Amino acid sequence: MNCFFRIINASLLFLLIVKLYFSEQFRKTAFLLITNTIYGYSVIELKLNKLLKYINFNERFSVFYTTFVNYIDARSKSTPIYNILNNIFHKTTLHEIEFIRNGKVGNTATKKSLVLKLLDNSVMLENYDFIVYSDYTNKCVNKRIIQTKDLLQLDTDFKYTVSNVKFLLMELTLPENMFIKINLKTDQYNYYVVGNTIDSSFFKYFLSNHHNLNGVDLTDSTVSIIDNNVNRIEYSCEKENVRIELNNYIKS
Repeated sequence: MNCFFRIINASLLFLLIVKLYFSEQFRKTAFLLITNTIYGYSVIELKLNKLLKYINFNERFSVFYTTFVNYIDARSKSTPIYNILNNIFHKTTLHEIEFIRNGKVGNTATKKSLVLKLLDNSVMLENYDFIVYSDYTNKCVNKRIIQTKDLLQLDTDFKYTVSNVKFLLMELTLPENMFIKINLKTDQYNYYVVGNTIDSSFFKYFLSNHHNLNGVDLTDSTVSIIDNNVNRIEYSCEKENVRIELNNYIKS
């Protein structure tokens, strides 16, 4: 859209110059050229927007397009064709589903492509510790932790309930007295979702994605919590966990 307005502004400036310094016949020709250019641009933009919607809807074509853009991205970032394609198409497809193993994202999927990935065996659930579903419809992304064994029992809409629980403090203590404050909710994300299990697998993922700490050894680590009732609990990160419920939490 910004490109369209730049074309309009440039065209008006060009017509003003033509009107001041060129003949009537030239002005008519220039006006016809400008109007046809603007019309042509509008038609092309409309067609490309329809193509983009088709790309986003068709997952297989989306994969082909992403590969194509990455190829251009690696070789011709400074060329006009790259800039045009980037301005028109470079809208990130949000993969709401992440498959987690040893704290790292091993695979991703959209809600539309998940069934396809499971059917063609491109994702083997037994290879992953859990799945993270991210709801990007809000500015603060609610994140649901799903155990792999439970995935096939869920509805395709991934419905969830945000918990009323909020800890005053959650702290992970690593060996050698290294303390890491764990914020399950910020302006960007929220893990206070009913059913989320906060265990060692989750902490590996959380530390990797939100603290840039990879491969942390959680042996002999402990978790300390001060809840909203100012109760304090402590549990073994390696052997125990906390499950988030609607109005409370359960340690097991």
